[in-house]
Amino acid sequence: HLDRQQQKRAANRKSAQLSRQRKKAHINELRQEHEELKRQEEILAVVPDPVFAFDALTGRISFASRSAAAQFGLRVEHLLAANLFDLVTADCSNRLRALIARALADHPGSQTLLLGERMTVRFRKGGAASNVAMALGELSGRLNRQDGGQVACVCSVRVLSLMFDDHGDAQRAAAAFAAAAAATDYNGDQSTSDMDQDGGSAASSGEETTSTGSTHGSGCTNGSGFTNGSAFTNGSGGGGGSPARQGDGYSDSVSLESGGNDGDDENLTDTDCSSSDNKSVQSS
Repeated sequence: HLDRQQQKRAANRKSAQLSRQRKKAHINELRQEHEELKRQEEILAVVPDPVFAFDALTGRISFASRSAAAQFGLRVEHLLAANLFDLVTADCSNRLRALIARALADHPGSQTLLLGERMTVRFRKGGAASNVAMALGELSGRLNRQDGGQVACVCSVRVLSLMFDDHGDAQRAAAAFAAAAAATDYNGDQSTSDMDQDGGSAASSGEETTSTGSTHGSGCTNGSGFTNGSAFTNGSGGGGGSPARQGDGYSDSVSLESGGNDGDDENLTDTDCSSSDNKSVQSS
């Protein structure tokens, strides 16, 4: 009888020891995951391009970087309560949904896959309620199938265009651009930088200005500050002073033949969803 009690106590001590070892290993694993998560958050905090994570089917945003909040004039917690499909214009939302559906259909057995295309999208600066202030950007992303049939998408947005905080700013900038375009020889005899002297730069009124240089099919690339054909033209540089079209004052076309990522994404093609949204402002 005494031997049986000793054996039982020995078994209990062994079981407790194994339990402590398992708990210690689990705590160490959680600590490593936490440190890795902190490292990734620190990297995302300094990435200049806006980064989103959202449900690919519903559009609900689960993560937004600080740069995303700063770029679109919203707090991070406000972005987390938003729907990504509501932050872009209707045509861009439809095209993004179609792109996600096509990627999932083309790779039914893959858990992680690229979207397959870079999209030019129009974001509403200030959220879904904003009708005037817009940001034209290039979106690329990766899909990840999760348990329960959910699909998460992590995407980055490279902002290409100027952004207007006031409709009058958009009108004045469009008028200045049209005037400069009418006086400019696009064979290279005259620099379009003259339009900056005429108040063509929207940044003079204090708006935010974001540009990636003159590598995206700019309609005006001679150092004028209006790159990527943004906010004013149909990718043609003004067409010799033709009247501005009625609409919202933002770019109708961005050529991405040279790509927005300097050739890093060899397997990606470019889609411009802004070309179907023919809107621009009437010159004041």
